Amino acid sequence: RADLINGSIKKINNSLIPAQGTGTQGATYQFIDTDVKNRYKTYVYLLEDVEFDGDSVLHGPINVICGSK
Repeated sequence: RADLINGSIKKINNSLIPAQGTGTQGATYQFIDTDVKNRYKTYVYLLEDVEFDGDSVLHGPINVICGSK
């Protein structure tokens, strides 16, 4: 997560989420960021895809506007 599109990235999940589906089928994942401090702000997220051999690829960025529930 970052506060700005070119800001410093903070890793917010230290554990791997097991893969679902297949390479051709795809899957849907969800992660709830419970450490967000400012509810009316846009945050930037990247997803890191880690392969069995340790290679990784970053996907994103995705902008998320946090609001009150």
